[in-house]
Amino acid sequence: MLTSTDEQLAASVRPPSHSKADEVSMTKLDQQRRQVPRAAVSLRARWRVASEQYEARVTSLSLHGCLIQSAVQPSRGEIINLEIEAPGAEWLAIEGEVIYQEAGNSFGVFFVAPDEATRNSLASLIDHHLTVE
Repeated sequence: MLTSTDEQLAASVRPPSHSKADEVSMTKLDQQRRQVPRAAVSLRARWRVASEQYEARVTSLSLHGCLIQSAVQPSRGEIINLEIEAPGAEWLAIEGEVIYQEAGNSFGVFFVAPDEATRNSLASLIDHHLTVE
């Protein structure tokens, strides 16, 4: 369940439609993306909704969310359970809300209330990829 703070942050990074107000939102989205480090990655992943599981690849990762490529796209607003394969064959489990879909087979996920251990694992994974680039 999203907290008030989570909802505000998710709302600030949701992509716009095409009205003037939405153009202002896109500027906010761009600013939000630049407020935290975002690493270009290519990490094996899998995501689940209900009893269905899908293979995927995470292509961009930050402390707030990620971009996922998958043959199947969940609906915008749907909560998914995501697992990302980290170096060393560890799987990082995190819950996220689908906040936008891109043409083709990509969608953006906002991480929902990750615990401290998960945030620390995300930070280490991002740092690893930023130093490798």
